[in-house]
Amino acid sequence: MIQQTSGFDAINGTIVSISDDNEQAFVSYTYKGTDYSNILLRSYSSAWKMGQSLALFINPADPSNPIAAEEQTVFPFVLMGLGGFLILLWIGAFLTNFINARTWWPLSRPEYRGQARLVKTEGLSRKGFFRLYFDKDGTAYRSQSVLGDQTLIDTLLKTHTIDCPVYLSPKGRFKPDLPALDAQLETLKKADHLGNSYGSTPISPSSGLNANDDGSGHNGPFGF
Repeated sequence: MIQQTSGFDAINGTIVSISDDNEQAFVSYTYKGTDYSNILLRSYSSAWKMGQSLALFINPADPSNPIAAEEQTVFPFVLMGLGGFLILLWIGAFLTNFINARTWWPLSRPEYRGQARLVKTEGLSRKGFFRLYFDKDGTAYRSQSVLGDQTLIDTLLKTHTIDCPVYLSPKGRFKPDLPALDAQLETLKKADHLGNSYGSTPISPSSGLNANDDGSGHNGPFGF
């Protein structure tokens, strides 16, 4: 459902990719029957997570340039008299995102640790960035966007079964142990005598995941 406020339409979109290092967030949404995918927001919040629903404002004259409801540039519209609906919408979105972020609750807890099988990669529009897809007990999960040698990983997947340490909370929050996976990929790379022709780092440490990140994977299925 589309709500119109002072010439802007209020809709909900989904965060499909986040780069913490570059402070960038990409969203996908449907507006008046047209799908918009991997659209870069001009704002960024460290509390946002991939897969999260996000309130957006769409200019009908420029629907491919969405404005996040949490963005400070929304406030001038409020001051111009957007009315109670917009204020309540912003407050609701802020509280929902704050609660869902749960930044005080580390995901990398021993009781959440297990194994998942790396099954494929998916290239993204940004050069060098891609996602990792995993299977755990028949359910599909995916990582945040990571930076590294996608060609090397695809090559290793053709000849090796790669099981990776991961963290999965009871609420379905998922995060692969990227340092452990990177070390495993390096070992397989050396065993296959691939040398440096595929690059020196399967997964870059600058991928944005750290010990207290709650991850960005969500239970699927994602359609392997």
